[in-house]
Amino acid sequence: MGTDTGGSIRLPASYCGLYGIRPSHGAVPLDGSVPLAPSFDTVGWFAWEASLLRRVGAVLLPPSSTLGPDPAFRRLLVAEDAFAIAGEAVRSALAPAVERLRGRFGAVDAVTLAPEGLEQWRPVFQTVQAAEAWAAHGAWITATKPTFGPGVRDRFAAAATLDPALTRAAAQTREGIRRRMDDLLGTDGLIVLPSAPGIAPLRGSSGAAVDAERGRALAILCPAGLAGLPQLSIPAARLQGCPLGLSLIGPRGSDSALLAIAEDLFA
Repeated sequence: MGTDTGGSIRLPASYCGLYGIRPSHGAVPLDGSVPLAPSFDTVGWFAWEASLLRRVGAVLLPPSSTLGPDPAFRRLLVAEDAFAIAGEAVRSALAPAVERLRGRFGAVDAVTLAPEGLEQWRPVFQTVQAAEAWAAHGAWITATKPTFGPGVRDRFAAAATLDPALTRAAAQTREGIRRRMDDLLGTDGLIVLPSAPGIAPLRGSSGAAVDAERGRALAILCPAGLAGLPQLSIPAARLQGCPLGLSLIGPRGSDSALLAIAEDLFA
């Protein structure tokens, strides 16, 4: 088990060749966990096998009636902008798995998640997350002055100086993104996209290279988090001998249906 705020289930699942799910926001209680950004924080889990992932879901997820009925997915939506960020090598590696999905659906459409560009959605996520993280931990950081690693240190330092007006604007933009994702999915849509922009970075990669890869990953990962939607990463391919995940995003509350389709098609 683990928590996923910005991708901490989905990204390592892709890198490690595991199944991993970020549930609908609020589907699994966060009792006892330390918050980071409460409007994004979720409890998810990993498994070697789709059947085990689904069995865990049967224990942790609420009855379907709590979040709404599980949908019958009828429309497959291929997120072209997410695949474009990942690049041609990732697209080619994942193509057989995407084709397997295509064979199940009568309606398959190429869609653009973000008309303004997914790179424009990433700072919306980063701003709201930073504001919430500082609200949760800023007083403790100011009082105790803990030692953080470079990336975490820099992000908290930026969060401490966020302009409240910028945060309010990002929150308003987020509502539009949520409506956009809900409109695309409706009650029967299923979005397919890469789980990551590539394989895990090499040990010894420079800080700048890791930051650049993290930025590309966040652009792909942020839609589900911004909209509070469930996303499931499937170990669907290998690239340069390393694991690579394919993701499915469903309507809010479709967690059990996502687990079922993964077991049906990819077990």
